Amino acid sequence: MMFKDYLKNIYFCLTNIEVTDKYGNNLDIDEGLNRIVNIFGDLKSKNGTSIIIGNGGSAAIAMHFESDLVACGIKAISFYSQPLLTASSNDFGYENSFFRPFRLWREKDNLLVAISSSGESENIVKVVRLAQETKMCIITLSGFKSKNRLRQLGDINIYVNSNSYGIVEVSHQCLLHFISDELKNRV
Repeated sequence: MMFKDYLKNIYFCLTNIEVTDKYGNNLDIDEGLNRIVNIFGDLKSKNGTSIIIGNGGSAAIAMHFESDLVACGIKAISFYSQPLLTASSNDFGYENSFFRPFRLWREKDNLLVAISSSGESENIVKVVRLAQETKMCIITLSGFKSKNRLRQLGDINIYVNSNSYGIVEVSHQCLLHFISDELKNRV
């Protein structure tokens, strides 16, 4: 594949992102992203915290977004301390790697941002279900199969129609940069 073809594929995926609400209703991308920016604005006004989780490349995206949110004056945390992550995984299984720390941070006025390229990561889905029980607002970012589990669980769900980790991750990073740039402009 030529690089220009790769860029065309990214462009196609970015211009065909699907956003749905918790009822599965399709939202125009600008409407969906505006809702997300408003959610973060409300979070900041309530002094709530954004909790961001993901695995692998999505973990790097989560940590980057955490930094961007803090730069916008929004409290944010991700659970990527190596001792915490490795101890949780070793002691309770990787499917529970975020579960125990999340239980300590879950509060109704906090927000969960769950990122999974496949939308099928068990450790991510478990935390999202716990966030639902807590009645927290949930934003999901996923890709691969359109019927992935994560995409069905958020209040706002962003889906990238690609089976390429690289393209899904680049798209997620682009979307989150857009959100943080909008937050900087509004706050």
